[in-house]
Amino acid sequence: KIEDLILKDNEISFETVIVRPTGVFGPGGENLKKLANDLSNGLKLKNYLKSCLYNKRTMNLVSVENVVGAIFFLTLLEANHKNEIFIIAEDNKESNNYRSVEKIMMENLGMNDYLFPRISLPQSLLSLVLKFVGQSNIDPQRKYSTIKLEQIGWKSVNQFEEKINAFL
Repeated sequence: KIEDLILKDNEISFETVIVRPTGVFGPGGENLKKLANDLSNGLKLKNYLKSCLYNKRTMNLVSVENVVGAIFFLTLLEANHKNEIFIIAEDNKESNNYRSVEKIMMENLGMNDYLFPRISLPQSLLSLVLKFVGQSNIDPQRKYSTIKLEQIGWKSVNQFEEKINAFL
């Protein structure tokens, strides 16, 4: 609703472009801090159960460098994109899922993988759990696309895995 108000009220005043990043991580960011804390200080059984439940759930993460890069790109663009909305995501990265990110973090934290083989639970169970706890995104496979940005020439500025390693 706020975006609609901004776009509606600024039709004449100035050019408005809205940037919608997914879950931003990087210096000063809060995303991934809880997972890192849970892995290093949490109960192993709880972490194991979360890993089985979340498994291949898309994390919808994007590095702060990519967000800043996209904003910078849009400010230098000469074409008029007044009142447009651009999504900034890295969901196209194969490792942008719970298990892959968890494994990267465990390696960086010097932790061994779980003693027991992980059991892949049905995605429908995860959807039900997410709905029960009041999450707005209950689709474990939802992916956001930057195709609109890419079509006008923007390119991702980094490697996803490298930025998670740098964050840690």
